[in-house]
Amino acid sequence: MHGARLALTLTLPLPLPLPLPLPLPLPLPLPPPKVPVYGCTIEEGMTNYDSLATALGSPAPCVPVLAGCTESSSSTYAASANTDDASCAYDVFGCMLAGAPGRFEP
Repeated sequence: MHGARLALTLTLPLPLPLPLPLPLPLPLPLPPPKVPVYGCTIEEGMTNYDSLATALGSPAPCVPVLAGCTESSSSTYAASANTDDASCAYDVFGCMLAGAPGRFEP
């Protein structure tokens, strides 16, 4: 059988969506794992709230507000206070008798 030809016909499913969108969308890379930002995440009643913190705890645990007089020269000084509440009072020594000579008159 010299000179015989073989014909081959391929049938494709039609219709094809033409034109094909190029470039083809590639899968996005996975985001890097989130690293926690430690700090105080409790806003109310804490002195060191951190709006950027994503995890509560070390190295910056929350410090509660302890109101009181923070001025060490005051007679009402509160050593444990970390927030001044305007309660400081000062002793004034001297004569309290009205009209007395040398009396301090504020």
